[in-house]
Amino acid sequence: MATAIFAGGCFWCMVQPFEEQPGIQNVVSGYTGGHVPNPTYEQVKSHTTGHTEAVEITFDPDVISYADLVEIYWQQTDPTDAMGQFQDRGGNYRPVIYVNSPEQRAAAEKSKAALAASGRFSDPIVTTIEDAQPFYPAEPEHQEFYAKKSAPVCGRTRTAPRIYRRALEGVAMTEPFYRFLMTLRNPNDHGELATFAQNAFLDQSFPQQETDFDELSNYLELNGNYLPSMDVFDAAYKLYEERRS
Repeated sequence: MATAIFAGGCFWCMVQPFEEQPGIQNVVSGYTGGHVPNPTYEQVKSHTTGHTEAVEITFDPDVISYADLVEIYWQQTDPTDAMGQFQDRGGNYRPVIYVNSPEQRAAAEKSKAALAASGRFSDPIVTTIEDAQPFYPAEPEHQEFYAKKSAPVCGRTRTAPRIYRRALEGVAMTEPFYRFLMTLRNPNDHGELATFAQNAFLDQSFPQQETDFDELSNYLELNGNYLPSMDVFDAAYKLYEERRS
């Protein structure tokens, strides 16, 4: 078995995307990168210990590679934001890939360079790659947080960052597509996507005007619980392209 450590904002939101992958033995929420031994959540939250919230992943490299984990990591974060992730602000939420070997560093740097060269982001990739430091598991109440029935919905789900990123990049979530999305509200015709549209319209915080594109980006960032799966989202965009042609 091998380990990998990633910091990508709130650790509540970073467990499930890795834990559901084959070859993952365990994902632990915790703190690393600071100068205070065995910090508490409240200490880290106070921005005085230098730690980041992070996840330590134990994985079988014969089933899933470290490079695969890095790719999953990019999908959960905004790599252009150095001082937080989405609604979570401050140095304890900064994005960091912590590496524990020359091989991990080489894989992370190669992946970061490829992401920068892809042109998918107009801003620089600011996620840092740093040597691993002592990792301190968080308190029990922070472990497997997404699976706790009494836990509030995390504002950033595994789907939200990807759709939100598309909105920021203008790849798919353009204003014309947004207007098209507004029309898909009949569950008999459009299933899960229509349910998303209906639920969103019932939420007073959902932007009601077609031109509120910035507000839509903000909404997608903060309300991942309303979002459809990526397969449904991609199917909707395909339908939009077909109808536009």
